[in-house]
Amino acid sequence: HIVAMSAKAEPDDPALPILRAAFRDLYNATKQEGWLVMDYWKDGRFNYRTLTGLAPSTVIMALQFSLAVCLAWGTYRGIAEAQFISPTHRTFQLKILKATLVPVVFLYLPDTCIFYFPVLGIPDFGISETFPVLISFFPAWDAIVIISLIKDYRQASLPL
Repeated sequence: HIVAMSAKAEPDDPALPILRAAFRDLYNATKQEGWLVMDYWKDGRFNYRTLTGLAPSTVIMALQFSLAVCLAWGTYRGIAEAQFISPTHRTFQLKILKATLVPVVFLYLPDTCIFYFPVLGIPDFGISETFPVLISFFPAWDAIVIISLIKDYRQASLPL
């Protein structure tokens, strides 16, 4: 029930050698610096200090996600209720709305799983190993989705 991230850990943290060994076994490489250890269950007891360190990023993510949902819902409702909107413009707006799912899949869902599954005692099902890949692919997938959904971008990106 330990989450490790790239940052700085306490040098005497007992989980640090375990994480370094797991990293070495998984990637066949050593990394001495750059660890942030989030041990939720230190010595068999819940470690509230770790959770309070995670709280600001959780609040920020929740606010961003809530804002995105509100704006998406408002856009959808506006499109559905619009009387004087061309079918082309309506289709375009709905495509943009679909593109807002990319951050949910590549950012919010992995973040939530990687940080809160250990708190809840849920196995991560390999998400901790794929998390860096999902995050690093987000900008590319976002662009691919936009290019594939919007005809003008799609045509401009095709070779002549």
